[in-house]
Amino acid sequence: MKKFSKFINLGAVSLMTAAIFSGTGLLFRQDAFAAQPYKGKTIKIGVWIGSDLEQTGLNKLIKGFEKKEGAKVTEKVYTNFQTQIQADFSARKAPDVFYMDSSLYPWFISQGVLAQLPKKQMQSTKFYKNLIAAFTSKGKLYGVPKDNSTLGLLINKDMFKKVGVDPKTIPTSYAGLIKWLPGFQAKLNKAYGKGKVTAMTYDQDMARNLAIMIAKGGKPVKNNGKANLASAQVVKNLGLYKKLVNTGAVATAKDLGSGDNGTAFGTGKVAMTEEGNWTYQVQKKAI
Repeated sequence: MKKFSKFINLGAVSLMTAAIFSGTGLLFRQDAFAAQPYKGKTIKIGVWIGSDLEQTGLNKLIKGFEKKEGAKVTEKVYTNFQTQIQADFSARKAPDVFYMDSSLYPWFISQGVLAQLPKKQMQSTKFYKNLIAAFTSKGKLYGVPKDNSTLGLLINKDMFKKVGVDPKTIPTSYAGLIKWLPGFQAKLNKAYGKGKVTAMTYDQDMARNLAIMIAKGGKPVKNNGKANLASAQVVKNLGLYKKLVNTGAVATAKDLGSGDNGTAFGTGKVAMTEEGNWTYQVQKKAI
């Protein structure tokens, strides 16, 4: 069972690390990388924006690229990336370069839509081997890692204080959480009104749930690279989420009317959530 360990406490936010990793890469459409040089051309990038801080950094990057290459860059911001990016490729409207979660890479490479990238030019040896390997097939590079992070459990300390619960009493395993959550949710209902604040959110993204799927020998991917999600142990492992939801204290961000966990947490719809370090500075600034 996955364990949590305390990491940091600051202001109204507490962060606990969890043994989950999520990685994102930067990839080119097959015919786009070969379009160099880019002078006088318009380059379309597909992104999702996690915060104003990320948008500020991206704006600086774009301005620098435009100045150096003499090109113009336009953005397409995706709100439901997995669905929209696949639809854009089907309609032949895909961006020239785009972000992509590593969990989607096998599907894209199987479709033959990604450009092979020169390892030397991409400085592939400067990345951690496991990150560069996530976007490599048969020794060929198709993507450059953008970011990765250990996910953590964020808690709203003000909410815990209002309901009279010490954050130190949060169980350190999911098995313990399943027993503990109903009582915590009851306290939230009493303090804020039923349906106003949910105890915890979870994410259905496969990249975030690999640690759960592989527990006790679970094998979500076969040796030939094909999905094995219907295997007995993987299905049994994912039953954890059914148990969590059945507590009545756990929901997805979308169930709460938010686009992601960070937004649900930042707008006070949830007392605890699992998120990466990309949302930490945003939450700290907002509180």
